[in-house]
Amino acid sequence: MHFNVSQLLNESSGSSRRFEVSERIARGVTTEKLALQGVVILLRTDRGIWVSGDLESNPSCDCSRCLREFDEKIEISVEEEFFPTIDPMVLTFGYETQIVEGKFWIGNDHILDLDKLVMESLEMNIPMKPMCKVDCSGLCPMCGVDLNHFKCECENEPRDARWGALLGKHYSPKVNVS
Repeated sequence: MHFNVSQLLNESSGSSRRFEVSERIARGVTTEKLALQGVVILLRTDRGIWVSGDLESNPSCDCSRCLREFDEKIEISVEEEFFPTIDPMVLTFGYETQIVEGKFWIGNDHILDLDKLVMESLEMNIPMKPMCKVDCSGLCPMCGVDLNHFKCECENEPRDARWGALLGKHYSPKVNVS
């Protein structure tokens, strides 16, 4: 998401622009493109441009229980100030701002690039253990069948070596006896 903010930088503090966004941006180093929809507001501050946005996307995730791929709906809000590397008000004097790491910068061409900010926010909002549905049954730990679609024939009860003789089952764990 790129916005030309040269006009906004020449205006007084408090000036703003509102954009309806419907774009596709690259997700990290993969070839996957994420569709983003929402609203972005750019507000001129005394030092730069304040970006406020409410966006949503549906990145592809793998279910942590059944390993099936599905689209997870993610809603994000971004709030960040971007600083110009060249101030258009003092451009005639050849003044350049010293770039400090950890801040967001508007390029020399006055293009504000939101891709990095949006991708960081999206990645932080993806659940650590995404699930395709709340009641996902997952995979059978013995045979690996997807329990959402099939019923397996396995004996799913875990066996404890201490109860083997009482259950009447033949159970022989590997035990090192010295």
